[in-house]
Amino acid sequence: MRKDTRSKVRRAVRLLASAMGIKLEQSHSQKGRWFEARCAKICRNLGYQVIDVSKKQERYDLLVNGHRVQCKTRKKQPAKNGFGVLLAKSSERRYLVSEVDFFVISYMKTCYVIPAKEISNKGGEINNWVLLSNKHHYINAWGQLEGERIEYEQQKKLF
Repeated sequence: MRKDTRSKVRRAVRLLASAMGIKLEQSHSQKGRWFEARCAKICRNLGYQVIDVSKKQERYDLLVNGHRVQCKTRKKQPAKNGFGVLLAKSSERRYLVSEVDFFVISYMKTCYVIPAKEISNKGGEINNWVLLSNKHHYINAWGQLEGERIEYEQQKKLF
């Protein structure tokens, strides 16, 4: 079956299931796109300038006031000292601080807005495993995205 035919069939099945009151399980990418749209809506409601770049080959999903924001949805993963999330599979390339400014993580119906530099190592790589149980101060911390992003070279000149 051709790709466009498959998508039409899937759409028809979803519509039929919806009309019958049956809830279908969303794929991981569908949940991700829904969460990206939700983050964009929240930021726009706060008066921030938002550009969706998720369809481009970037390591982030949204530009919010110039900040590069990567949106992630994750299930609960217990850890020895609390709970956390896995940002990327071990086989995937790690995120770098030079590529992403903030992560917005949806976890157990809670949004964490975490600066990338807060969860990176000295080499600028973002840790794949993020412990959230000690990050309560980042819950719904959308205000961090308020100011304009300053380029790294401009930051060095300020200090």
